[in-house]
Amino acid sequence: MLMNSNSKTDMKKDNNAGWMFRPKSFISLLGAEYNLMENTGVLKRFYLSSLIIGIILLITGVSIFYAIELLFHNVTVEAFLSSFLSLLFVCIYIFVLNTFTKEDRPSRNKWLNASNLIRTGFVAFMGLLVAQPLLVLLFSTRLEHDVQQYKQTLLDQHAQKIDQMFDSDIRKLEQRKTYCLEQDQIMNSHSYKAELENTRNKIAALEEKSSNLKSAAAITIERNSFFLYQIRHVNKKYSWAWLFTLFIVFLFLLPGYLIYSISKQADYYMLKKAKEKQLIENAYNSFLRHYHILFNNEVEVFSRYEDPPFNRKRKTPPSVASEEDFLNKYLPGRLNEHQ
Repeated sequence: MLMNSNSKTDMKKDNNAGWMFRPKSFISLLGAEYNLMENTGVLKRFYLSSLIIGIILLITGVSIFYAIELLFHNVTVEAFLSSFLSLLFVCIYIFVLNTFTKEDRPSRNKWLNASNLIRTGFVAFMGLLVAQPLLVLLFSTRLEHDVQQYKQTLLDQHAQKIDQMFDSDIRKLEQRKTYCLEQDQIMNSHSYKAELENTRNKIAALEEKSSNLKSAAAITIERNSFFLYQIRHVNKKYSWAWLFTLFIVFLFLLPGYLIYSISKQADYYMLKKAKEKQLIENAYNSFLRHYHILFNNEVEVFSRYEDPPFNRKRKTPPSVASEEDFLNKYLPGRLNEHQ
């Protein structure tokens, strides 16, 4: 295939790009064919996209590690889960990038179609998710005071609700205690003394239970990182946090743009398409040879398509013939008998 002058110029620039570190290894991250693009003028775009994906992997790992650290507080668990989830996240990201195709579609705009919009939205959503823990990490010192205030507010609210739970019972017991005390002073009765002591024990038990519930609430609130509150608060209070989020989303979308904006008529895609076509044809011819070997004969393989194995154009269905044609084709010896 002949390359135009622009492609040749880009090819020379790519071949002279000594600043690239292990370009073949990096480009393999995208599942691209380095040997095909090496002389087609698109190497720099794919290499830059691969570098950005490496950066995305790094920031995704940091983001997930910090999010898990706020939940588990165990270094071993954090390292394992963050490594696994970040690699899984980036693999899904690369898979989505590779689903952007260069095939011809009956659309006026190759960008604005449902398929591309769904993929772009999913990639942007991935960037949005990754950005949130990073925002909390960046604003952690500023958020610390706000989180402590929020914890104190929650603690006060829980203490108030706990007091309301026991207030009615304690008030009734206090009234009963006052009554027993008055009767004991008047009558000096042993039964009132016993009931007074029993009432005091009940009041003490309720107060102890209330105190234990408040202590448990305080411990639970203190141990909680309130991660979702921090995400909501940082996006609400700090306006330029949205700029950081938009930057991360832009970073996630950039590799897709760099790759998808390459023309489908570029030498790389033309070579790739020819190579893929050759691989399919070789596999199909190998199947036919194996089929013929199995039957030890030149057997015709039936297909409803005119261009097997690509199967893009169906054959015109045969017209209905007469009974005579059927007998002549399949039972030639019976035609005279039938007549």
